[in-house]
Amino acid sequence: MPDDNALDELPAEAFAHLYAWLALVVATLREGVRLHGSQDADALMTAAWRDAAEWVAETDLALAEALLLPAGHLFAVVATASALRETVELARGAKDDPYAEARSAFADAGLAIRLEEGVWRVDGVTGNPQRAAADVVTTVRRVSGRAAVAVACAGSRAVLVACDDRIMLLVDSRTAMWSVYELSSVRTPLSLVAGAVGGLPSGPAPVVRCAPHLRR
Repeated sequence: MPDDNALDELPAEAFAHLYAWLALVVATLREGVRLHGSQDADALMTAAWRDAAEWVAETDLALAEALLLPAGHLFAVVATASALRETVELARGAKDDPYAEARSAFADAGLAIRLEEGVWRVDGVTGNPQRAAADVVTTVRRVSGRAAVAVACAGSRAVLVACDDRIMLLVDSRTAMWSVYELSSVRTPLSLVAGAVGGLPSGPAPVVRCAPHLRR
């Protein structure tokens, strides 16, 4: 990313090319990774996105598409025209929708999610609904910094995870309990439930645990 001094030295006509190159680089970094994900490649892409998204949104697609090249070497990673368009459209959408990046992350993770009256809902979860709900809340908080609530359903089991600041609420229909956790500075809802055994997180004990809760 150019610094302020470099930007001041650029002629006006150079900015369109700068935006096009940035869009192409970010689209390439997005290949096979997840925005706001937890893997190293996800973190690299997310950092680049935070620096460049505002400029990527200004990209002239025709100019950027002219820069696309086919893979010239075995296993080379290159951006496609569709990936480039999706990247630019996401950057543009994120300017008006604070949850556009979260929706993109959910789509990359294969989660079908809808937002209803401030609650993120995930139906038909094939894995652990506790992890799915915690993943959604963690992602939304990373993107927006706001409080988040998610409900994930798998068959007859429903899990609600809510988080505001360092306080997390967990409700699991299978355990007939609701629990309140105080998260440390390095804990996220997802990391707390990642190693859950028997329906209970493997991390610190809850601050409060009560039963019964309202069933689904």
